[in-house]
Amino acid sequence: MKKRFAAAILGLGALLVSLSAPARADLLPGGSGSPDTFDLSGLTLLDSGSDTGSISGAVGSVNWTLTDAVFSDSNSVFGAGDLDFMYQIAFSGTAAVNTVGVSSFAGFSTDAGYTASGSSLPGGVFVNGSLSPNSDSRSADGSAVTFAWTNHDNENVTYNLVIVETNATAYDGNGVASVTINAVDPAATIFEPIAATVPEPGMFAPLAGGLLLLAVSTLRRRRI
Repeated sequence: MKKRFAAAILGLGALLVSLSAPARADLLPGGSGSPDTFDLSGLTLLDSGSDTGSISGAVGSVNWTLTDAVFSDSNSVFGAGDLDFMYQIAFSGTAAVNTVGVSSFAGFSTDAGYTASGSSLPGGVFVNGSLSPNSDSRSADGSAVTFAWTNHDNENVTYNLVIVETNATAYDGNGVASVTINAVDPAATIFEPIAATVPEPGMFAPLAGGLLLLAVSTLRRRRI
């Protein structure tokens, strides 16, 4: 009996540790570095969209199109079926886009990177681009992930697809992307992760009551 009890305690302890352990996150709040090169497979397209805009500043002007999509990723580093958020910017004009910042990822684990094989993804949303980001960073509060392209002056180009893998399982279309050439900062609307909806405890009471009434009714019919 004692052995079984001890085994049960150990099993419960292991479960609690696994539930409390943080998911792997290669890009932590306040962190920065070189983006990973992602080899993507096991993706299912959930949603996609695009936004357009223009920037004018001292360095020139740019017309841009930002395409974004959200995928369920069966091979996610965080967990099977968790969500990947992907973005690709194309622009033309007399200047080059310096950064693309996407948000909000506050409260979620992230792993940021890119792929040069955008056209291979399901849904035909993206194309194979050119020029990979030189760096990525995450704001101190964890909300924004920013990709930066430096040391080039290409004025008509489609950048490689950039990716933020997350441990999210739900999303909405209320996120914001910033596109910059130097300090100019127009905004685009994008997909963002959100917390999965959990039923309120009060919702279970009516359901339980209904099931109880159904069970009583069934028993009465059987007696008759």
